[in-house]
Amino acid sequence: MRPALLLMCTLAATLTGCSRGPAPSDAVSADAAASRQTADSALPSAAPAPATPDDPSASATPARAGVTLALSGEGLDFVTERGSVRHLVFGTPAAQTVDAVSKTYSGMDPQRGHNAECGAGPLDMATWKDGLSVMLQGGRFVGWSVSPREAEIGDSSLTTIAGIGIGSTRRELEAAYTALVRETTLGQEFAAGDVFGVLDGAGPSARIIALWAGESCNFR
Repeated sequence: MRPALLLMCTLAATLTGCSRGPAPSDAVSADAAASRQTADSALPSAAPAPATPDDPSASATPARAGVTLALSGEGLDFVTERGSVRHLVFGTPAAQTVDAVSKTYSGMDPQRGHNAECGAGPLDMATWKDGLSVMLQGGRFVGWSVSPREAEIGDSSLTTIAGIGIGSTRRELEAAYTALVRETTLGQEFAAGDVFGVLDGAGPSARIIALWAGESCNFR
């Protein structure tokens, strides 16, 4: 009888594959872990790697919470509370640019405009509540400006990373940058690297009344 019992046991093991699958509870745990991993991978990272000027389309839309917008000679910067920076460079697609900036203003849509007589050629413009206008041409982000025509001096909190913005003095400008100031048809115009602007006077206490970078629509 023992050989027969052994033969029956061996046959049963062969029919069942000679292996033990996971218990139902183990399978559920594995599925749940996989679902959590998929969901986590869909979330934006807290500090995504900055895009480079060689690949402007790589700039992802930044999260709104805890992000501050800063002006740059190469475009716009989004600075997180932790100090990491994402660059939105000139050449980024227009729709992506407008969406990214709008998110920093709690989703507020900009006022749209168009000027066919700019020196750089026809420009589309999107302007937000604090006087920031982004210039769009050929479906791309090509410039920005901040002007007292849209925001009174002192009402705009937009500045460069170095803290220079509308209302900053010439003394503050020259302490932060090597700035070339000269008189033009626009007034006391200055160049600080790739950031340009106009002062309301020539003295050290003169204040910045306009800022721009990239393509602009200034009439000289």
